Amino acid sequence: MKEEIKPSYYNNFKCSGAECLLNCCRNWRIAIDKNTIEKYSKLKDDYSSYILENISARNECLILDRGFCPFLDNDGLCKIQKRYGENYLSEVCKNFPRKNVTLENFVFKDLFLSCPEVVKKILNEKFLCYTINNSKNNFINSFFKKFEKANFYKTNFILFNVLDKSENINVLKTITKKDISKVLKTYKIKTNFEIVYNNLLETENILKNAKFSNEEANITSNLINISEVENFKKNYFSFLKKIKNINFKNLSKYFFINLLASNNKNSSKIFVLMSNLYHLLMFKHLYFNKQISNNDIYKIISSLSRAVEHSQMLKEIDFSSELFMENNITNFLQTKY
Repeated sequence: MKEEIKPSYYNNFKCSGAECLLNCCRNWRIAIDKNTIEKYSKLKDDYSSYILENISARNECLILDRGFCPFLDNDGLCKIQKRYGENYLSEVCKNFPRKNVTLENFVFKDLFLSCPEVVKKILNEKFLCYTINNSKNNFINSFFKKFEKANFYKTNFILFNVLDKSENINVLKTITKKDISKVLKTYKIKTNFEIVYNNLLETENILKNAKFSNEEANITSNLINISEVENFKKNYFSFLKKIKNINFKNLSKYFFINLLASNNKNSSKIFVLMSNLYHLLMFKHLYFNKQISNNDIYKIISSLSRAVEHSQMLKEIDFSSELFMENNITNFLQTKY
């Protein structure tokens, strides 16, 4: 029997409904399974015909109304659920943002970052931990505790190095404090705004070249170009001060565990890229709007995740390019960003 891994926030997740910062019922393809379509076809009231008129049975998806799910009411709530109950939701609507991944010896459960409520939960956890068969006493938490006092930069450096040399989540059982100390001996933090600027410039080019299909993607690229930022050093330093109290270490842990569970050969490079992307977008937002709130941060990370999850971006990137050369990544990870 496979063991079940899930994060500490998993069981406590609750949809914020009408209060959601970025409604999940708009601006992307909303799949609907055949069983649910069949269930709707057996309903015999006036509203059921309206439901079927707004479903493309051939494409197994909803027909959006100006980008929105046709079954949303004025309060942003689901008319189908209100009328018939949760059992009449499609599998996607019932389960989102939950996800399951089957590993060799484990079933890994987590939540998608494309839901802003998930981002909020992760960033507000004091210490992100995981349960295995509902027990917190396990090898994942033991691994994280070996460097729990490390700052954001050291944490990312450690996690990158582990990802770069690991094939699956079982490797965490074998890593000792001595191994981590060995990694940190090669770590030398510096402040070099030229490295940060060039890295964000290259990251911005990746974002611009990505083929996104949803409107959230436009939010990620239409603010201002990095090359147009005046006095980058001063503005980026101001940005670092603005976000210093946000617990981005938890987000790094989230990416780390999810990438270990993905068995992607480019996981260490994707880890760095995702960190670059959300820092780039937060910086651009602050520079363009002159302010950034916690809710802005939740929306930025969620919009970015939504765009990446529903595109081929990570498959189309050239991970052999100069940006992802080991020397460049190591250099960047040892720079305040």
